[in-house]
Amino acid sequence: MKDTKKSLHTATFRRSVLATCLMLAFGTVGAQDSGQRADEMRKDIYTLDSKLSVGIGFVSSDNREFGKYRGLTDQGTYGLLDLDLVTRDENDGTWFKVRGKNTGLNNRELRLEHEQQGRWSYFLEGSQSNRVEPFVVKTGLQGIGTGSQIVSSTAPKRDLDLQTQHDIYSLGVRKFSSGGFDVRMTARQDTKRGDRLFGRGMAAATSLMEFLTEPMDQVTRQWDITANYADRKLQMSGGYSGSSFDTNIPVLFVAGGASGFAGGPSQATNPAMNAFGLPPSNHASRVHLSGGYNWDNTTRSTFKIARTVAEQNELFSPAYTVRLANTPASLNGKVLTTLGFADLSMRPADKLDVVANVRYEDRDDQTPELQYIASTGASTSSAGITGFNKPRMLRQLKGSLEAGYQLDDGYRLVGSLEQENAKRNGSRDKIRIAYREENNETTQRLEIKRSMSETLNGGIALMHSARTGTDWVRDTYIKPELSNRLAAMLFADRVRDKLRVTGDWSPTELWSLQMVADFSHDTYSDTDRQLGARKGKAHLFSADAVYRINDKWNFTLWAAQDDTLAQQATGETVVWDADLRNASTAWGMGLKGKPRTNLELGLDFSSSLNSAESLLNKISGAANVSVNSLPSYYYSQKTLKLFADYALSTYSAVRLDLIIDRRENNDWTWLGWAYSDGTTVTNVPNGNADFIGVSYRYRWR
Repeated sequence: MKDTKKSLHTATFRRSVLATCLMLAFGTVGAQDSGQRADEMRKDIYTLDSKLSVGIGFVSSDNREFGKYRGLTDQGTYGLLDLDLVTRDENDGTWFKVRGKNTGLNNRELRLEHEQQGRWSYFLEGSQSNRVEPFVVKTGLQGIGTGSQIVSSTAPKRDLDLQTQHDIYSLGVRKFSSGGFDVRMTARQDTKRGDRLFGRGMAAATSLMEFLTEPMDQVTRQWDITANYADRKLQMSGGYSGSSFDTNIPVLFVAGGASGFAGGPSQATNPAMNAFGLPPSNHASRVHLSGGYNWDNTTRSTFKIARTVAEQNELFSPAYTVRLANTPASLNGKVLTTLGFADLSMRPADKLDVVANVRYEDRDDQTPELQYIASTGASTSSAGITGFNKPRMLRQLKGSLEAGYQLDDGYRLVGSLEQENAKRNGSRDKIRIAYREENNETTQRLEIKRSMSETLNGGIALMHSARTGTDWVRDTYIKPELSNRLAAMLFADRVRDKLRVTGDWSPTELWSLQMVADFSHDTYSDTDRQLGARKGKAHLFSADAVYRINDKWNFTLWAAQDDTLAQQATGETVVWDADLRNASTAWGMGLKGKPRTNLELGLDFSSSLNSAESLLNKISGAANVSVNSLPSYYYSQKTLKLFADYALSTYSAVRLDLIIDRRENNDWTWLGWAYSDGTTVTNVPNGNADFIGVSYRYRWR
């Protein structure tokens, strides 16, 4: 009752102040209407516009990249329809909103919201998104889209348009209670259908590879119930989350093709038919609690704890595959994940602030270690297949401490220390790949910042990290001459040094410039292991500028460049160095303005170039074997976007959009590619597409 009186008193006071201002502005003649005008002004402030946009668009040519996610892959005309409907009940403050985006295309979104501020709300949402495979496939494969496919080299070849489609539906409800409590419930379902590239091959015959597709008819569901509490000092949130994944095509049966595939991972009732397991159904449950507490004006702490149980118990039906004796009817997979996090931020002195945090994660794989496939070459003297699944447990503990101190002359000094420990454990029997049970990494950072003037700020940071580990757990199923030669990048000893330079310059109110540059160098010191990463370096630079030409026009310019190099040794009977390089350069500019009150114009141009190269150099091995570098690869894209928005009246406008998109690549990995069954997969080296759209927009209240 007191809160109601207080709200009425506050509303009356605000209306009185607004009425007084209006009376002063319009004089006593309008004083009698000041209350009405105050209501109209308040309504104008708190009521949003509703909008409807209807138009038509045209794509100049068929394309695989430009419209891959836009739903604009085919040449032709498309309908454009966007909706934003907003209504508000003035009596009780109830809002009703309907938003539709791209409703004329196959990547459409639609959302309905209904809420009474501070009391309750709910929403319904549906969306659809498609992905088109950019490669062009010509095949004679039969049964595409089903769980039974037939490979035939003599069947007529036809063009195949591979796509995947997501249909997503969501529901959410929220209820507010007195005292700072509220409860949220959400549910989401994602149905995925379509096909993507797949295939089969034989290690004994590297030229024997046959084209298949992976059929998808899958449903992923997620749900969450969360309770929240908040007041000036304490904030808490906790609840339960769950998920499930179900597939209607758990196994792909394949008949036909080369005779060498018969008797492989076979279908039990027909040894001439291969059976391939597809992603199995699974489910997970999670409970979580997080919160924060403001101890005083200078000290705050937060925490988070969570426990997740993920299980995969799909049955191995005897009709699908031939199981070994004593093999269980399912994997009975189970992974328990425990997560904990806490931090504390404080300002113990005027010039000093400190932040400390710790994070703990334990992934406990409780899946039984059993044999599912017959072993081959199962001894320490030859390479082979163990047939055992190897559960892996991972425990990570990470903590950091950071302190910042304000020095004289505008300098600020920041230092931090971070320590990370990762432990893996599991059975040491039948190890297929060597690994380390424990890694430790320490990172130190020292940064100096300075406000050099009211318009110029900058900083320099130095970071040094070192990673070491325990002795390597030896692989037991690899040839003796290769045993324990590989220092995998994930586990290898590494020293990383990084320099970061930042700057922010605003010489006038008309323009500003921001930039950041990173330089890093990696050294891997596992010199007693002949294979693996050896060294690496990288640099990154980015900058963006904003310039206000005048009250009507704004100009933006940005650029980014990164270059990453890595050197590693690899091979088997022949060992070689591989110098790998990935580089990308991108820049863009934009111009936006209103030359007239009812006309807005805009231009946006972007250009990017990504490239990669692999320079190979033979180290040792057979004298008659040569090592040649791989061809370089590049991908470039240039996009120009133009728009003009012309207001016909206060409530209506027309808009013109133009997109010119140019793409090039030399992806040689698919150049002239052909499967042994006669299927061809072709990469489209150039992709040019233009889009023009005209729409009419109307808004109302």
